[in-house]
Amino acid sequence: MGPPYLSPNDIDAAHAAQVLEFLNAVGTPQELAGAVEIPGELDIGLRVAARILARRDELGSFSDLSQVYAIPYVGPERFTELVTSLSAARPPAGAAEDYQGALLSRVLERLERLEMLAPVSATVKLSALPREIWLGQETRLLAEVRDANGRPLVDCDLTLVTTWGRLRGRAGLQEVSGSTVTVRTDHLGLCKLHLGAALGEGLTGVEQASLRSALAVLGHDEEVPRAKLPALAALAERYRAPGGASLRRAVDVFFRQYGSPDNADAPVDSLARWPRIAVTVLAYLTPAPEAATAQVPMTLLIVQQRNWFYAWLWAYRQLLQAQSSLAASLADVEGRERGSSGILDDVFGRIGSFLHAQDGWVGRTLGQEFAEASLTNFVQRELAKFPEQERTALLTGVTAGIRSLAGGSAVFSAVEASRLGLSTRIDRGLAGVDTRQQLDRFQGRLEAIENDAVTRQDLTGLQQAVRSQVALDTARQIGQLQVDVDTRLAAKADVAQVDALSERIGDLQGRDSALIEGLSREVLELQGQSRELRDGLAVATTRINTVDSDVAGLAIRLREGPR
Repeated sequence: MGPPYLSPNDIDAAHAAQVLEFLNAVGTPQELAGAVEIPGELDIGLRVAARILARRDELGSFSDLSQVYAIPYVGPERFTELVTSLSAARPPAGAAEDYQGALLSRVLERLERLEMLAPVSATVKLSALPREIWLGQETRLLAEVRDANGRPLVDCDLTLVTTWGRLRGRAGLQEVSGSTVTVRTDHLGLCKLHLGAALGEGLTGVEQASLRSALAVLGHDEEVPRAKLPALAALAERYRAPGGASLRRAVDVFFRQYGSPDNADAPVDSLARWPRIAVTVLAYLTPAPEAATAQVPMTLLIVQQRNWFYAWLWAYRQLLQAQSSLAASLADVEGRERGSSGILDDVFGRIGSFLHAQDGWVGRTLGQEFAEASLTNFVQRELAKFPEQERTALLTGVTAGIRSLAGGSAVFSAVEASRLGLSTRIDRGLAGVDTRQQLDRFQGRLEAIENDAVTRQDLTGLQQAVRSQVALDTARQIGQLQVDVDTRLAAKADVAQVDALSERIGDLQGRDSALIEGLSREVLELQGQSRELRDGLAVATTRINTVDSDVAGLAIRLREGPR
């Protein structure tokens, strides 16, 4: 309840008796608060009612309304509400009008003083149609400049500054554009401008019109992105249409600057609300160069740009999933009676055909993403149906294809062309080579080396046999000489003959030692030759393994293609 308020002295005895009678008889704070209930007012609540009853209990009973008026938190307003609710007492009839009139008079006086202090100035008004648009459209701005009396200011300079995009307008006969422009008002005190995106690449008029007409079907309602998915899918179909080159070019230019194909960059709620770009446009009346003033007429306006790319990418991916037959085509690849090279040729040929059909930068980017996912699913689901001996080569080749797809469709096409060219050259080179004959020749050489090889055990046995034979021959010769000596001694040979025989025996023993040493050298030479044979065998085995590795590597490179 507003002023004026009642005081205890304003209430006559009859009305005071009614109020005191009720306050002394009421039993609970809830009953008191319910009796003083004025809609829309902060009237007697439970806490104030409890204070009133507590004070009554301290006094025994209320005998005068001044006792109620003095209770904390009652005050003039609640006291007036209490009295007017419990009796017929009312504030004086003319008091409210007098109070409101006095308040209004004081406000008018203050306004008059402020108007006297403030200098006469012009006003600038800025409006936009529409206030919220789709990214790729233009906002039409209208600036209106009037003097202090409301009359248009003609042919005066107005400067506009934007925090985003580019402004376009006219300064007389000259067209101006940029983030800050100065234009001139016409005969009505108006300036017309356009606010659009600032792009790093230029668009033709046809491309701009194609994008704006495509975005016009989205409307300007406040529906969430999820409700716009059918319209966004239709926009994706227009982008993929054979005759949509102008639209594709415009979308690609905007997407490279304001979009991202990476899902990690998308807002968490990209299908629940539109990401918006808030743009602030400031307009102020350009002061004359010689004027020095701290008060410049100005205004500002905030417009919104809806970024539709994140929801559109989601709709585009769903459209690819529904319309593309790539996954089914890869599932139909047959592996019977074919090597891994032929299977990879078939798989990459189908991938290449799919990528070749994707137009536009966004289309190729999402097509590569879809092809990479399709290849991954192909490996996970279809690899088991191919021959087991071909799976490793298939997995290696498909993995290389996925890596090349991550580098872009151009990289994939170049790698695939190089792989096919290399495969053709290898096939032509191998066509005139009888690899079976070469392998048979290597096998024969290996068997010959194995047959000619002398083991360490054979050499040891040969050495022992030679030594045994030498010892036996020596023993026989010495025995024969001893017999001859004995015979000669028995015949009483002279001392000279005995000495000659002794010398012959010594010579024979020396010759036997030389023979043993020569045989030992021969044994050592045989051991060296055996080692050489073993080394030759190892070298031959290594060469054979190298040839086998080269043949295997050649086959793998043929299957994988160039990296």
